[in-house]
Amino acid sequence: MGGGGGEIHADKATLSLMKEHDKLKKRLKLITQPDFLVNLKRDLRITEEEIKQQEKLKKQLKVDQLKREKKLEAITSEQNEPDVMKQVYDTT
Repeated sequence: MGGGGGEIHADKATLSLMKEHDKLKKRLKLITQPDFLVNLKRDLRITEEEIKQQEKLKKQLKVDQLKREKKLEAITSEQNEPDVMKQVYDTT
C-alpha cells in the first residue's frame, strides 16, 4: 500500500540536485567569461574607495559630534553657575 513514498522523496531529491546543477552551471559560465576577473577587480576598487569615503565621513561626523558636545557642556555649565558668580562676571 505505502510503496510510493520513496519515489516522491527521490523525485524531490532529483529536482533539488537539478536546480543546484543549473545554479552551478550558470555560475561557472559567469566566472569563465574573459572580462569577469577584470570587472571583479574594478568593482573591488570601487567598493574599497567607497569604504574609505564612508570612513572619512564617519570620522568627520564623530569630530562634529564632539564639538557639539563641548559646546553643549559649556552652555550647561554656564547655566549651572551660582548667581553670585554670574553677577561677578557681568560686572567685569
